[in-house]
Amino acid sequence: MDENVRRQLGASAADGADDAAVMAGLEADTIAWDDKTRRLISTASDVPIDESIRPFSESPHFGSGVEQCMEFAIRYFREVMQKAGRFEGSFGTDWTTQYNMSDDIRRIASGRVKKDGYTAYLSAGTVPPRAGDVVVFETPKDQQSTAHEFHVAIVSKVFQRGGQWYGRIYEANVPLGSNDPDVSNHFEDVPLTVRNGTFSFARLDTTAKKYKTDMDCVGWLHPLGMKSLPGAVARMENYDGRVIGYA
Repeated sequence: MDENVRRQLGASAADGADDAAVMAGLEADTIAWDDKTRRLISTASDVPIDESIRPFSESPHFGSGVEQCMEFAIRYFREVMQKAGRFEGSFGTDWTTQYNMSDDIRRIASGRVKKDGYTAYLSAGTVPPRAGDVVVFETPKDQQSTAHEFHVAIVSKVFQRGGQWYGRIYEANVPLGSNDPDVSNHFEDVPLTVRNGTFSFARLDTTAKKYKTDMDCVGWLHPLGMKSLPGAVARMENYDGRVIGYA
């Protein structure tokens, strides 16, 4: 094993990971190695998605149109939790339908606001998105003179394919006004850049999907413990700037 990998394992290895586990992860594309920073980074994760809970063709809260992205994310969490016998507390009950939650992500990520049972991380930061996170996109500032739009989705999987990392998101209202009955068309694989120990989702090409602007990722909300979806990572692994756990 590369001596840099071996040296980093030591006390910073999560949950007793050993050389064989790391090598298996590298070979299975569940662990990324950053040659520039000489850091081990783990981003692969997956959460079971209940595909019986799919976007409505009509919005429950607005007078016309299909279910909006924020409505769907809230309802998805609420219904999954109820099926699991957990009726109080989760993204589905701790947030209400609103236009733009990007400022919430920024405030929680910066520590200006504490939200019990949640952490949040900004895009291009040092903590990766994980399956079960709620990811938020927003019109870039240089396009806000045209419109100010946003998008919310659930991260269902983070994976590597052909050397490129992706976050698979489960979403409503994409393309704008879509009420496609095929649930597979409500999933989208968004490229995830892993560079110098940081993680950032690519800009969404939403103008090609009938929105007025494209959208940049603001960040992701990470529910903790009993707030997390069944099968999701309920806590962030110990992170000391060198190793971010193992999938």
